[in-house]
Amino acid sequence: MTISPNFKRKPPFDPQKALAPVALIGTSSTMLAVHPSLPVNSVKELIAYAKTQPGGLNFGSSGQGATNHLSGELLRVTAGIPLTHVPYRGAAANTMAAIQGEIQISFQPLLAALPHIKAGRLKGIATTGSKRSQATPNIPTVGETLPGYEVSAWYGIVVSSQVPKSVIARLTSEVEHVLQLPDVRTRLESQGVEIEYLPPAPFAKLIRQDAQRMAKLVKDAGLVFE
Repeated sequence: MTISPNFKRKPPFDPQKALAPVALIGTSSTMLAVHPSLPVNSVKELIAYAKTQPGGLNFGSSGQGATNHLSGELLRVTAGIPLTHVPYRGAAANTMAAIQGEIQISFQPLLAALPHIKAGRLKGIATTGSKRSQATPNIPTVGETLPGYEVSAWYGIVVSSQVPKSVIARLTSEVEHVLQLPDVRTRLESQGVEIEYLPPAPFAKLIRQDAQRMAKLVKDAGLVFE
């Protein structure tokens, strides 16, 4: 809804007009991980190291236009460091490339990265959300070093804009109720989702702001999506 409209091949409809928000369910951060051999242990050290490397560093993502791709591009733009994007087909391929040393940096879904960080196959440097993740409270955010940096994946429910408001109101109420159920909260949190409920109006505002932020990033980074 907020990234695809920036592609050269735009969707055949405007997502924000065709879809009506029901409720935000939660958000999730991306993990900035590096190969263990890289002599850096913080975002500050990574920035300094990248500036000393001829040609800069390569960072992987799970595909062009993915949230973790834009996380890397925002780091490149915000820190002013030479980074080259290497897109992979999915998170698994991206993770394996980082472990094998094909790339120095990898932006990965938090949940996918954690087992490899705990096993020492990767080194977790930072997360990309506005605050530290509950799953990794000891790992700082990129924004703690680069104020204003934030890229979060958000999860929510939307329906066709043709759905009656009374039905949307009922769905919103049910989502709010379900998100209070312990088993649902446990399941979402186990998948790396930070539960955050928002009803339609503030959820719509979040979508608009995210779309504006992504459009600016695509422009500032000089990205061209096929």
